[in-house]
Amino acid sequence: MTANLATNASILDIHFPSTIEEYTPIAKLTRESSVSASRLRYYESRGLIKSVRKANGKRQYHRFMVWRINFISLAQRIGCTLEEIDVLFTRLPTDGHVTKQDWFRLVAYCEDHLMKKIDTLQWLDAELGECFNCGCLSPRHCKLACLEIS
Repeated sequence: MTANLATNASILDIHFPSTIEEYTPIAKLTRESSVSASRLRYYESRGLIKSVRKANGKRQYHRFMVWRINFISLAQRIGCTLEEIDVLFTRLPTDGHVTKQDWFRLVAYCEDHLMKKIDTLQWLDAELGECFNCGCLSPRHCKLACLEIS
């Protein structure tokens, strides 16, 4: 399950919902992304997404932020931390013109992250079987008692 790293560096053709205008208010963005307004403000405070303030002082988000928000949700579902996502985003163009090569890099990172998590869970499953036979949970002898899962 490895990303096909194409050499085509053309701009990624991102399909935005027809209801998303170039700039959209936070209320509409929460409906389109299924992410709460407080979470959007938190992502913004972390620098993961950006908004502009209109004359009325309300936040408006560029439609490209929908893509970022959806990627954040996907990456978190497979276990990526916001710190890891932030590092990935620092490698992307800030103008919203993500290339296919950028996208393949993100996918490859997520696949690698997921495979490491699967390997850890398979190891844990095998060790747990041994633990059922012993049951000591001794910090000196038990691999599970000392385990830190990331």
